[in-house]
Amino acid sequence: MPVARLLRPLAFAAVLLPAAAQAQTVLIAEPVQLFAGPAPDYPILMTLAPGMEARLFGCLSDYQWCDVQLSFGARGWVFAGSLYYPWGGSSVPILQYGPTLGIPLISFFIGDYWGAHYRRQPWYGERDRWRDRPPPAAPIMHPPRAMPPPGGWSQPYPAPRFDRDRERERGQERGWEREQGRREAERERERDGDRERERNRPPRQEVMPQQQPPRNAMPAPNPGWNGGGMPNTPPRQEQHAAP
Repeated sequence: MPVARLLRPLAFAAVLLPAAAQAQTVLIAEPVQLFAGPAPDYPILMTLAPGMEARLFGCLSDYQWCDVQLSFGARGWVFAGSLYYPWGGSSVPILQYGPTLGIPLISFFIGDYWGAHYRRQPWYGERDRWRDRPPPAAPIMHPPRAMPPPGGWSQPYPAPRFDRDRERERGQERGWEREQGRREAERERERDGDRERERNRPPRQEVMPQQQPPRNAMPAPNPGWNGGGMPNTPPRQEQHAAP
């Protein structure tokens, strides 16, 4: 087996790993087709609509074809003339700004790439059709050149958007932590005030309840009278003298 064929997977992995580590988000600026390779005669996967976002893994050395992946997992190659990189609140074309943006440069090996992404496609078995021949040239464009950042060469190049997003998230987390600390300090001050008021409060005086007479109490019976209001002694009978 030729040494070149043995080294090819290693070279592909060496190119792919740094590209995956530096994947950046790009915008689709106009309708463009997603191909299974860096040329228009490779199988067409789908048509991308303007406004869609994709992860950019890298471009060929001329910055005319780039390897991207959509949010739902579809991966392929797009002509760079339709890709724009978010930058400073606007966007710049990768075809012109690619060298300045530091977009990773990668290579394309059809066997490795198709084997990783297209094994279930009906045309996977036709990969020899494109193997061992140079792909057709991309549309004629002006060669890429380094472009100044928006505002002129005196302006610094902004960080990639994913770095700005990460910094914004860290700022939001710090703001949330500060807000939580402020609220906890307010609650602690309220608790201190409650404890201070409790210490300064005069002692409570216990009031003993007065004994009240029972309601609707029956009066005690008179010892000389029965319960019906009659005296306990029988009435005296008058003695009349005989005539």
